[in-house]
Amino acid sequence: NDPGQTRNVAAQHPEVVHRLFSAYQSHHADVMSHGGEPVRIHIGAAEENPTTFTVRDWHPTEGRVIWGPEQLADDTLFLNGWWGIEVARAGRYAFRLSRHPQDAAKPMGASEARLRIGSNEENHSINPADASVAITVELPPGPTSLQTWLRDAVTGQSRGAYHVEVSKIDPPVGGKNAQ
Repeated sequence: NDPGQTRNVAAQHPEVVHRLFSAYQSHHADVMSHGGEPVRIHIGAAEENPTTFTVRDWHPTEGRVIWGPEQLADDTLFLNGWWGIEVARAGRYAFRLSRHPQDAAKPMGASEARLRIGSNEENHSINPADASVAITVELPPGPTSLQTWLRDAVTGQSRGAYHVEVSKIDPPVGGKNAQ
């Protein structure tokens, strides 16, 4: 009778409120039974290489997450967050940072890109017309976090890269350090 949910009827149905709240508490206890650590997304596993991250997967540090594709191009939004990562295998990893998905590439409007994963931090000057930037880092195996920043070329403010693709770069035949 109230599809817009404009009326609060909780006081009229305390038994329903109690049942729903109890179910929520049970669900929350189950979900957090691992101690509250973030679920980490694995990179470098043979089963999924490359691995793609989006703004919807991050833990927000500034603002919230983006849910509508039209928000990706909103130059007034300066949101950021981090991803929980599990590096499956030590080695070289290529990170492709972008503001838009690869199948709908558009200029990022950024003059600088920064990536921090664990103790590794990389800064790169970029052209505002670039649709993405590639950053390569050497990583040890294990749990860590990933965060990115794209400095807006007009305002100087930073937002996170809304899309990140990570690829494990296996050494080619003939040398482990060659690309």
